[in-house]
Amino acid sequence: MLNRQMESQGTAFKNEGGFRETLTRVRVESKAQQKNAPECPECGRLMTKRKARNGKNTGKDFWGCTGVRKIES
Repeated sequence: MLNRQMESQGTAFKNEGGFRETLTRVRVESKAQQKNAPECPECGRLMTKRKARNGKNTGKDFWGCTGVRKIES
């Protein structure tokens, strides 16, 4: 019985991720639930309002994608 429980927990962890992954996903989704949030033109995920920290637009709001960018080599 204990072996089955451990196997099912291992499978759930692989499919759903661990605590940190789940917490990050919930945090990102809650930020994305802003009214009138546009979809990202590249991946289709909802965008979130962010504030520029550097450059000539420092302090100004902009829309940023909530997805993780893949860096191509």
